[in-house]
Amino acid sequence: MESCWPEKVKNLPRTLDRFRTAAVFFDLKYPTFLQGSIDARKWTSWASLAALASISETLEYDLEELGFLSLWRDSSERTRIQSDHTLAVLRELRNYETHIELHQRKSHLDADSSAFQESVDHDSFFFTPIDWNSFRKLRNISSGRSVVTKPVVEAFNAYAKQYSVETIVTKALEHMAEIISAFLEHAWSCERPAGP
Repeated sequence: MESCWPEKVKNLPRTLDRFRTAAVFFDLKYPTFLQGSIDARKWTSWASLAALASISETLEYDLEELGFLSLWRDSSERTRIQSDHTLAVLRELRNYETHIELHQRKSHLDADSSAFQESVDHDSFFFTPIDWNSFRKLRNISSGRSVVTKPVVEAFNAYAKQYSVETIVTKALEHMAEIISAFLEHAWSCERPAGP
């Protein structure tokens, strides 16, 4: 899947760095010395989710430097990112280590391809289903600060059956970049002086 997000967030250096970090961890090749000594896939997957979850915080530093922080905090784009169900689940997953166990499909020839919405032509990892009874105990969910509910988790579990972890993260990054780009376009247009 070709990513468009680098172009959309290229003027936000810290944010671009977090986007790159979230994306790169799912493309790592593991040297022999790491195989078997630690669960490298588990930890790099967690690192990717942690980077993705921190994009909103990092974005605020970049926007503050540009003078757009107060505009961002009042924007519909910020609300869209905060209330997006897939992004909310992915943000919470960084605090849910047991969910980072990923299922490996041997190949597209061995997998039940009728469930997939993407071409699986290589070893791919898929999220294990989230157990709502365990997940709802996370602080943000139990306190009501997160938009994650049981139906949101059920929808995410269905989504995660159809797409690999790499695709889900890539789509999340693309979605966030699109929203951020729309905000920046609006913010820059507000900064321009009116024409004669």
